[in-house]
Amino acid sequence: MLLIDRYISGSVLTATLYAVLVLSVVLVFGNVFKEALDLLINRNVPARYLLFFMACVLPFSLTFTVPWGFLTATLLILGRMSADHETVALRACGISLVRTFLPVIAGGLVLSLFCIWLNASVNPRAELAMRRSLADMARSNPDSLFVAGEITDDFGGKKIYIQSKNGDWLSGITIFEENEEGMPTTIVRATHGSVGVSPDRESLVLHLWNARAELRDSEEPKDISKIRYGTSAKQMTASIPLGDLAGGLLSRPLRTYTLPELLRFLSESPEDKPAHSRTGLLTEVSKRFSLGFASLAFAIVAVPLGIVAQRRETSAGFGMSLAVAFSYFAFVELAHTLRDNSAAYPYLILWIPNILALVIGGWMFIRLDRR
Repeated sequence: MLLIDRYISGSVLTATLYAVLVLSVVLVFGNVFKEALDLLINRNVPARYLLFFMACVLPFSLTFTVPWGFLTATLLILGRMSADHETVALRACGISLVRTFLPVIAGGLVLSLFCIWLNASVNPRAELAMRRSLADMARSNPDSLFVAGEITDDFGGKKIYIQSKNGDWLSGITIFEENEEGMPTTIVRATHGSVGVSPDRESLVLHLWNARAELRDSEEPKDISKIRYGTSAKQMTASIPLGDLAGGLLSRPLRTYTLPELLRFLSESPEDKPAHSRTGLLTEVSKRFSLGFASLAFAIVAVPLGIVAQRRETSAGFGMSLAVAFSYFAFVELAHTLRDNSAAYPYLILWIPNILALVIGGWMFIRLDRR
């Protein structure tokens, strides 16, 4: 029996490694390289930042590619075994399906514990390090935030358009300040300017020449008849706190906190954490665990599904894995959308795919074992 265990576990493990590698390259690093080319060519971002960003993205991507790769590998290996009647031969020897594929279930549990560790400790630290690195890049190379001919909307409540750019020298500058509804309230136009950093290195400073401000009515910003012209100056400055950059690079969203920190927040009174709702905290904690258990949930579903499918083709196994993974992660995305809606119980929605996998997979297991 140990020989069979090594055969099944070795086959699934090898296929999982290949699947994770392919998914990481195609789905994750493909997009990273696409963004990297834009940063290198259009924004002149130093290569060391790009390499650091890729290293920070990798553990987060493993949270998704490891369970998906394990699901694909299990479907492929078990589908081939079933098509070659290896499962029939094992049952003819008196070995139950549960005992035959116990190594697969055990492998799913081990990978789940690995993903929980990533979600609990590694990913939050990587996210925080990346945000601090972005803030450091903005301080050391502020002109990289702007691209000629494009609107930069990385600043909270502000959008900046640059007509042309030559190093840190900018031309045709338009700054839009928006209200909560996204409507412009103030528009500042300047013929040219430059960008720098404040002495305390906590804000970006735009030095504007030949600037003119245009004020919109706060109650009816769409009414152009109520436009008022404000300050006109040959030279003026506009300060943008780094805390406004990308939603606040210097702030800490929930995903940057480790699991012990989140649990400590939950034990505190609401007055001690005014920035985070209890529903949001519960959703984030549930997400760390529910996503972590994805590998185990996929194992419970993939074993009977692979046996029933009886397909040798790689495309068939990948198609089934795509359908299962899409259905699973759809619940995660739904919970993320409703993360601050206490009436929707998003922290419970996260556990629905795991429960469904346990029920459906267990039912299929029992039916197959009784044949």
